[in-house]
Amino acid sequence: MTASANAEVILAVGAINTPQILQLSGIGDGGLLSRLGLPKVKHAPDVGEHLQDHYQARQVYRATKPCTLNDDLRAPRYPDPLHHLSLGT
Repeated sequence: MTASANAEVILAVGAINTPQILQLSGIGDGGLLSRLGLPKVKHAPDVGEHLQDHYQARQVYRATKPCTLNDDLRAPRYPDPLHHLSLGT
């Protein structure tokens, strides 16, 4: 695939993929690019350096009553006043 532009191009594909695409395009540490057999377009030694994983611990809770944001978003805006009567509550 070949792409061309007549002006600047903004590249943004995430914290991991952006440095990889820049390096594959020849933008990065010149020594690394040479060792990998990639053409050097611009020596930019900081590309791909200092990456850190951002650990996230997902916590899931079960609510025993309808009191969550999900419940609020699912609830009809103007509930049927007879709804509770038909459920016997």
